Amino acid sequence: MPHNRNSASRLHAFLTTLPQHADNTQVLSAWANAFVVEGADGTRQARLVTEQLSLLANEIDFIRAGMAQANFSQHLYSSTLSALEAALSPMQLPSTWTSVRQYFKPEHMLALQFCGEILPDEEDEISQEDLEGIQTLVTELEAFANTTSTAPVRLKRLLGSQAANIRGALAGYRIAGAKALRDAVRASYGELVEAKDIISEHRDSPEVSKLAEVWRKVNTVADTALKIDGVAQLGHRAWLFIESVIKGAA
Repeated sequence: MPHNRNSASRLHAFLTTLPQHADNTQVLSAWANAFVVEGADGTRQARLVTEQLSLLANEIDFIRAGMAQANFSQHLYSSTLSALEAALSPMQLPSTWTSVRQYFKPEHMLALQFCGEILPDEEDEISQEDLEGIQTLVTELEAFANTTSTAPVRLKRLLGSQAANIRGALAGYRIAGAKALRDAVRASYGELVEAKDIISEHRDSPEVSKLAEVWRKVNTVADTALKIDGVAQLGHRAWLFIESVIKGAA
């Protein structure tokens, strides 16, 4: 187990659990398997895979910035990060797995492990129980969005969109960690502001109550996990804003 939980340790853990693929396996198919992208046609599958690859690429950016801030010589890690960026490029999707495997050299994995030890500890691991708790609440929120209840269509669409936002964060947790949940909180700013009137009008409804419950759970879990003060504080302010909108006080 790594001493620290950060972008480098998460990326290393993800890459070292990739299954062995035959050389002629299409890269798109291999990544779809790794990201558990199921039941999608070719175009949608490529889009979903590209989104996950983008999350991985963002983690490489965090690693590079963190190592520079730690004042380590670039030549000790820059070639590794460049190789991994090449492996994760969406331009590789039409190729076969052999073109990607060449970048996952033992020395690159070792350098990535060292980065994980050098970079500071960002967060505690979220328990499976908490992740499943969020998933359950999201499923309940989706049920409100999909039922034939008397709730207005606009409110149902809002619930569906919010649920999709949180599901996306859960899917990205393995890669981006608790930051994915924090980003989901912040990403809900605009949509909730635009829907403030419909939320206020129905703030005593079971639909809005469920919306508040799921966001409260997401915020609590992320706030407990994160150790980076700036991210945690920004996320908490986002939650206070969301709560004020849901309560009709904003």
